[in-house]
Amino acid sequence: TPEGDSIRIDQIRELKEEAGYKMYEKGKRVWIIDDAEKLTIEAANSLLKILEEPPTDLTVVLVSSAAWLLPSTIVSRCRVVNFLPLKKEHIGKILMKKDNVPEKLVPLISHLSQGSVSEALKLLEEKTIFQEREKIIQLFKEKKLSQSIFDLSERWNNQKKSVVETLLNITIFFLRDILILKLDPSFPTINQDKVNELIEIKDNYSFAELYTGIEAVENSRSLIQANVSTRLVVEGMWMRIFS
Repeated sequence: TPEGDSIRIDQIRELKEEAGYKMYEKGKRVWIIDDAEKLTIEAANSLLKILEEPPTDLTVVLVSSAAWLLPSTIVSRCRVVNFLPLKKEHIGKILMKKDNVPEKLVPLISHLSQGSVSEALKLLEEKTIFQEREKIIQLFKEKKLSQSIFDLSERWNNQKKSVVETLLNITIFFLRDILILKLDPSFPTINQDKVNELIEIKDNYSFAELYTGIEAVENSRSLIQANVSTRLVVEGMWMRIFS
């Protein structure tokens, strides 16, 4: 598991040292290296030897949701097994069994999880994302160009791309829910904990404004992936939503 943002060479060295110990009982040892794409170059190179010639009692499992970020030398020494993302309904059922998950947040977390239970559980601990979510709905309530937009854009500019992607998804889910509430209030919303607040503001937005907003968010997603300044992209997105 990464320590911070990466898996360092000293962590791999510890595993290799452990691999040299003899087992007192018959059986197999299994290493599971989660978020393997976060291996540093030095750590990946250190791992190569044991992937080429692992001890007979050792199986090494590399888990990654972004395997394309792994060095080709690592991938070429592994047997690749692809797993499809879980359906949102399955993620929801798993979350409902957790004691610390508010029921009304289950649809939102399920949609944001990208089919990964571990990602869903990580999201629940991301205080920044939920703090920004409150700022986003406040912008929708105000529906005006203000300093709040520039402050929000500056904060997002200091976040990782993965966090910004999640915040863009939250923004588009709010737009989607407002649209749904205008069309058919009986249809399930994603932001179930915010339904009453969204009902109060739904008549402030026309269908054209909502469609324009959704398009603005999708365009922003593409621009940020292309390494355009997050601050400028997000500022432009909100200006377009409220123009």
